Amino acid sequence: MLFLASLFFSSDAYAGNNQIRELDSIEHGQFIYGGYAQSKWVAEKLVTNAALKGLPVRIYRPGMIAGDSQTGACKSEELIYRMLQGFAQLGLAPKWETTLELSPVDYISNAIVYLSMRKELPQQIFHIVNPNPTQWHNAIAWINSFGYRVEMTDHDRWREKLLEVTLNSIDNALSPLLPVFPPQAQMKELGISISGSPRFHCQNTLQALTGSSIVCPPVDERLIHHCLNYLVSSNLLKSPVIKS
Repeated sequence: MLFLASLFFSSDAYAGNNQIRELDSIEHGQFIYGGYAQSKWVAEKLVTNAALKGLPVRIYRPGMIAGDSQTGACKSEELIYRMLQGFAQLGLAPKWETTLELSPVDYISNAIVYLSMRKELPQQIFHIVNPNPTQWHNAIAWINSFGYRVEMTDHDRWREKLLEVTLNSIDNALSPLLPVFPPQAQMKELGISISGSPRFHCQNTLQALTGSSIVCPPVDERLIHHCLNYLVSSNLLKSPVIKS
């Protein structure tokens, strides 16, 4: 059995941990925030229980998905696309002290297909993530180098501005996701942490891909600009006044 899971159920539950390995325990359901993450956790637990009873299982956990590494093409509803679009529209982005792990969709799909075809591999868990993430502030700098003017500010000030434009019916791609980004005081009460997110190990994946031509490009200016170019060419985002 091949099961496509997610890493979104892990981030908040592992707050305080610097590194998460593929075989680390996921016994933390009571700390998971949000219906999507909770459903992913429950589904993986059911699959894991089936594996313990003898069902051959291989679990793939992709992280945040970016567009195609060459064209930037992807579903515009993906979180990173809404973020890039929303920050550019607002001219403001939160100053989160965290890393940005982002994997192109072609890398994720190619890796999953390749690993699934390798029947000799043990039944185990694979993190399909970018082994070369970047700091959050770099991503915002690359939005600026593309030609937009985006200032970084504290989380609550950014959220207040987003709430303001939403209430005034000004179009912003992040408006539907406002509940996902509560005020900092509420996040603290709920145990949600954006800053200091853990790094997910992908040793099983990298080892199994050795010898193939499947390599994940780093999270860099080129990748972010591909994503922005796709948004502009799809008329989802106005072209910047001064384009790089």
